[in-house]
Amino acid sequence: MEYLITSNSENQTIKIAEAFSIFLTGGDAVLLNGELGAGKTTFVNGICKGLGIKSQINSPSFTILNKYIIKKNKELIHADFYRLDSIDEIINVGIEEFLYDPKYIVLIEWPEILKSSIKKEYIEITFSYLVEDYNSRVLTFKSNFNYWDAKLKNFKKILKL
Repeated sequence: MEYLITSNSENQTIKIAEAFSIFLTGGDAVLLNGELGAGKTTFVNGICKGLGIKSQINSPSFTILNKYIIKKNKELIHADFYRLDSIDEIINVGIEEFLYDPKYIVLIEWPEILKSSIKKEYIEITFSYLVEDYNSRVLTFKSNFNYWDAKLKNFKKILKL
């Protein structure tokens, strides 16, 4: 299933992400694709806001992984693999510890190298610039899993309200 949404501003991207966060539960994995500056970290900020995380959200470009407490026994992992060049480097960061644990919601920027190694359902969100309006983005939600298809159907319903 594929679902496209146009966002015309940073604030709108945050609102879309807040709405999407309603459907995230422990054990979920979200892969975020797009060029530098396309809105991936802005989207993560919106998810964090929607989940009630009050911490300052920064891209983990240099730290690779940031961890945020959602609730007593739930956490969000925000990973950025832009600076990593191999699957071994990514695995050595310890991402598998979080990916397969139902305690964590895992958001991964620049997941291309890892994607083929993930042995669970995930959703991909790709952020693309609109040629005619550089401030606008198309967010493409893509799932090949029934689990995520059901979540996307419900997400589409609330965005149409």
